[in-house]
Amino acid sequence: QLVLRQRLWDWQVAVLDSLDAPRTRTAIRTCNESGKTSVVIAGLVLWHMGTFPRSLTVTTSATARQVWDQLYPRLETLGEQLNRAGGRKEWEFHRGRGVNHATGSRLVSFTTDRPGRAEGWHDQEFPESAMPDENLLAGCGVGEDEWRAISEEARKAPLLIIVDEAKSVQDEIFHAFERCRPTRLLMASSPGDPQGYFYDAFHGQSGRWQRYHVSYTDCPHLYDNPARRREIEEQIGSLPDDLVQSMVYGNFGHGGENGLFDAHWIDQAMGATNPRWGRGTLRAALDLSAGRDEQVLMIRDGNEATYGGIWHETDDRRFAGLVIDELRRRGFRQADAASVKADDGGLGRVMLNEFDRLGWPFSRVLFGDPAREPRYYGNRRAEMYARLADRLRRREIRLPLDPELKEQLLWQKYRAADGVLRLVPKERLPRSPDRADATAMLFDDLPAVMQADIEERRAVRVNRTGDVEVGNVGLSTSLY
Repeated sequence: QLVLRQRLWDWQVAVLDSLDAPRTRTAIRTCNESGKTSVVIAGLVLWHMGTFPRSLTVTTSATARQVWDQLYPRLETLGEQLNRAGGRKEWEFHRGRGVNHATGSRLVSFTTDRPGRAEGWHDQEFPESAMPDENLLAGCGVGEDEWRAISEEARKAPLLIIVDEAKSVQDEIFHAFERCRPTRLLMASSPGDPQGYFYDAFHGQSGRWQRYHVSYTDCPHLYDNPARRREIEEQIGSLPDDLVQSMVYGNFGHGGENGLFDAHWIDQAMGATNPRWGRGTLRAALDLSAGRDEQVLMIRDGNEATYGGIWHETDDRRFAGLVIDELRRRGFRQADAASVKADDGGLGRVMLNEFDRLGWPFSRVLFGDPAREPRYYGNRRAEMYARLADRLRRREIRLPLDPELKEQLLWQKYRAADGVLRLVPKERLPRSPDRADATAMLFDDLPAVMQADIEERRAVRVNRTGDVEVGNVGLSTSLY
């Protein structure tokens, strides 16, 4: 603030302060026009280049506009301001490159959809030793091993990696950056669909990140400006909800356009907060596959699902033995084989024949078969997934905490023509949704006794914010 003579909002100060220490990683999701690129990212670049000699800063974004039209014009302006204040030309920025001649620090920026371009950036070793060999902190209780680690860190030129508009950057790019072991890592974006590396930083991988959430109410230049606030309120009243959540409130969407599942429903089911029903009623589902895809056994005790096993077994006999052993361990007998649903498509049929031979004839399911209610669903797959989505919406089931399962459920997009719901074909998904298929089979039917128990014990209404009510009375915590 003192050097650039620029006022910072509280959240901007907090984000910049969070990256002060080495080996830190920060994720920030913001509303539109928050200043994340022009203020936070530009300021962070200048701080890193001006503070750490011979340091390297790498920035990337999925869109060229974010780099060339927003970040670099801002860096050029601030660099000239610093040059005038210092009376000499220390800072230079031009089309994807930057340098601070006083510190010898460099900036490299690019847009990419190829993970290979994100590799090869590492801490650089100083040619000379930055620390003496003698343990200067021995008297403070620092051992020789710890001193060597401190010395090695001091000999490295820091590496800062910044990923802007991270929601649109492929996961493989982040994996490549992880291999670089940056000294500091920042990813920033307005939120998008509830999936991917950026989303996981605020959910399944949240423990690895310092996280910040910025709404328009956190930005005085938006919220306290009457004209801008009126514009935003008009957007809230006229734009689709998912777009408003991202642009205005800095929230992730519910599942994307034509998404069958809402991420909020899935989070509730995986968070052990949904009511628990039907203990002692066992059911199972087995999704079969070949090649590198997974073979997934899911087991349900009442309305709570857990994994019985996930395999990549190519030997049919060995695989059958593994599944049967696990079913027996969970309390299934041969007489209960019909309570296990199994995928009868493709090579799955061959594997099911092996189970039949061993005296475990499972109930076969073919996703491509006609729906039980063909007036509403294009096939059994669409019908089972729609029923699963409805059970999640009504908070009737509990799922294992599994980011991979959540991602596979959020892949399921639908199209409706002539009142018939059809799902996007599996061939168009990123990979085979084996865990989601097993889940859809597992909850296709509930025993009549358990369904009656659910209907008797509550009539739940869930509003858009996730509040749960029974009539006009909040749901009793004794059901949880």
